[in-house]
Amino acid sequence: MMAQINNEIKIAFPEEFQSDSTIQCHLSPEISAVDMEIRWFKETDCVCFYKNRRLIEGESYEGIMSLCIENLERGIVSLQLQDVRESHVGDYLCQVTSEDRTAEITIRKSSKSNDEVPQQTTKQWFIKSARTWTNEERIKMANSALLAVFNKLEKSDAPKEDLQGVIATVPRQT
Repeated sequence: MMAQINNEIKIAFPEEFQSDSTIQCHLSPEISAVDMEIRWFKETDCVCFYKNRRLIEGESYEGIMSLCIENLERGIVSLQLQDVRESHVGDYLCQVTSEDRTAEITIRKSSKSNDEVPQQTTKQWFIKSARTWTNEERIKMANSALLAVFNKLEKSDAPKEDLQGVIATVPRQT
C-alpha cells in the first residue's frame, strides 16, 4: 500500500503480513531520505523527529522506538520497536517531507488472539490503516514534536545552534 507525494514520491508499506518488531516503510521510487524531514507518531505522541541529519526521539520513546537511520540513503524510513509489548498497540503515523511535498501513511499495530490472525501464531501484527486524523489530533502531533525538540535542547550540553533548523511547525486551524 502506498501514500503519494504529488505523484512523485510515495511511502510504501508492504502488502504482506508483518509481525516483527519493525514497522517497515520505504519511499517509492527508491530515493534517499537523508535530507528529508521524517516524523513518526504513535497516536498523537511524537516517537521520533528527523531533520537536517539529526534524530530526536520523543522522551517517552527513547530506547524503545527509533527511526532506522542507517537505511535512509536507500529510502527506508522504518520504525524499529524494542522489546515489543502490549503498550505498542495503536496507530502510527509516518510523515515524510521533502521541500514543499509531504506524504504520510498510517499503520495500525494490532493485538489479536491467535485464532483471529489467519495462519499466524503471533499476537501482534501491523496493517495499513484507513484512519483519518483530525485537525485537533494534528495540532497535538505538532505540539508533541515541538516538545521533543525543546526537551532535547534542555538536556543538551551542545550549543543551541547545533539544533538550528530542527523546528516543528504547527498547522493552521481552518
